[in-house]
Amino acid sequence: MTKIFCICVILSLFSLYSCNGQEEKTGNNKKRVNSETVPNKNVKMEKLDIHEFNKHQIDGEWTFDDKDGNTVHITKDVDEYWEEITNKNSVFTKRRNYYLSGNIKLDSQYFHDSGFAKGTWTYYNEQGGILKTEDNDTPFKDFPWVKVQEYLIKNGVDVKDSFTMVHNIHENEGTYWLLSWDTKKVNNEGNKIIKNIQLDGKTGKPSNEKITFFSNN
Repeated sequence: MTKIFCICVILSLFSLYSCNGQEEKTGNNKKRVNSETVPNKNVKMEKLDIHEFNKHQIDGEWTFDDKDGNTVHITKDVDEYWEEITNKNSVFTKRRNYYLSGNIKLDSQYFHDSGFAKGTWTYYNEQGGILKTEDNDTPFKDFPWVKVQEYLIKNGVDVKDSFTMVHNIHENEGTYWLLSWDTKKVNNEGNKIIKNIQLDGKTGKPSNEKITFFSNN
């Protein structure tokens, strides 16, 4: 069983609340940028160095540490490049998509490697003009990420742990935070015990507590 499977199980537990939500490939929720996000310097001037990528890539991928100590992973897809920057001091991953020309296409960030969309996402045309922006913070202003983080820490959760996942949903029926984390306990079969819980996006009231299991085998 893989971690990806575990994440899918977690999300399925809350499908009742998400089936009517809007969804896009690059994020569907609205939020507001705060100081904890990965710095984004001169993003409008960013252009992928395709020549450098081609020098180092293996099977269309290149991973390295930049001068600031961040881990950078670049992949070439069929119609674009995408770059993920992991800052060891932040729980957020910066992602930039680029056109095949190397010009920036999307500037975004999200929790860990596949969690909730964070901050303002900016979409560009191939000439560098802004097509649109998405504010991913505002729908959750009543109970924002900082309060979710406080809740996790209060419950003894290591927010930086790779098994700590945070998703959110904004739809007509309401707003919700979906959390899961490794309890650091195992069942009789030696599987990790994962706790899943939902927080109301307005009040932070917890509900729908469930337990799932993760096996390393």
